[in-house]
Amino acid sequence: MNLAKKHIKILILSIIIPSIFFAIFILTVIGGTYEEYIGVLSTYENSQEEFLGEGEDEIQAGIVKGKRTSYPSRDNPFFFSSKYNPFVGTPNGPPALTHNCTWYAYGRFAEILGRKPVGLPVGNADQWYPSCTAFKKGRTPKLGAIICWRYIGVSYGHVAVVEEIKPNGDIVTSNSGYRGGKFWLQTWTKKSGYQGGIYVLQGFIYQPKEPDFTPSGTEISSSGVNGNKIANTAINLAWPAGTPKSKYSYKGGSATSMFKSTFNKMYPNHTRWGAGSKTGASCDVFVGTVVRSTGYDTKYPRGFQEQLPHVQKSSKWKRVKGFDENNRSVSMLKNGDVIFYKRTTGSVHTLIYYNKNGSEGRIEAGYRLTYGHVAPGRASLQKKLNARNIYKLYAYRAD
Repeated sequence: MNLAKKHIKILILSIIIPSIFFAIFILTVIGGTYEEYIGVLSTYENSQEEFLGEGEDEIQAGIVKGKRTSYPSRDNPFFFSSKYNPFVGTPNGPPALTHNCTWYAYGRFAEILGRKPVGLPVGNADQWYPSCTAFKKGRTPKLGAIICWRYIGVSYGHVAVVEEIKPNGDIVTSNSGYRGGKFWLQTWTKKSGYQGGIYVLQGFIYQPKEPDFTPSGTEISSSGVNGNKIANTAINLAWPAGTPKSKYSYKGGSATSMFKSTFNKMYPNHTRWGAGSKTGASCDVFVGTVVRSTGYDTKYPRGFQEQLPHVQKSSKWKRVKGFDENNRSVSMLKNGDVIFYKRTTGSVHTLIYYNKNGSEGRIEAGYRLTYGHVAPGRASLQKKLNARNIYKLYAYRAD
């Protein structure tokens, strides 16, 4: 019996003593690692508190116009031309690689902006946010912005682009990865602070304030009397179809006398403007003069960057249903529709579509190129709208 008790004591000691030594090992050897982990966890939680704290901008829900849902095609200059993307031809971009988060984010940011984003960083992803000074930054998501993360315990980090902001504040990003996935969409929740795992949010690099995103307002597919008034006024103020270009050319030509007198009334301070704008050789000035003079929208501004936001927000204008850079058919337009488009070069244009008595075409002017004139022909207009360098296209109709 005593022998059995002795064996039990030996068994207990053989279990307890190694356990004590193992505990000491954990506390002394691994303890430092544990403290480091707790420190990282605390940093992560603090970053969430900072993000969700007071004073943040209101989150605006929406979707980037032309939301990217797939890997870019090889003919897309923003991704595959060194003219627009400095990663092309380097070890971190094509042709050396066919995908990389920094190369992709740079190209997508440029694609939305419509030009090369001079000043956007070109280093490792984790250095973009702290080093960027050319664009505004913050911790509130905005459409088209670059979201920047650093990694816990790993170099480089990750960057992606905000394609969609949901009404609850969650975001959808488009991504590419270094020798990883070529392209994927990912949802990050507002509740998580747009971070998780080894991803720690640094912040967002914002697009400049340009009207490059989804137009707001009700869509419309019908036409009305105001559209007819706009088209008729434009035709009356412009050089008629068949006029020699020498008459409406900025070099040697002039605006019609009817346009000049109307222009002076609609924009009495235009003599302070520069170059062709003060004489009417500018697309936005021509369209603005036409619209104002109809009496339909007397607050219609000049300047593409003012006119597009104006029609997006005004109750007087409705976006033409289904007409955009992905569907450019002239058949969707009605008499008096105002068209806006932006080219990959960064230049912009606005014009008026007309369809009168079976005759179709456009009425337009060009900055320091032409004064207002009628350019007839449906095929000619369709060819103009089909240009490959047009990457944003809108049409608005007087309601």
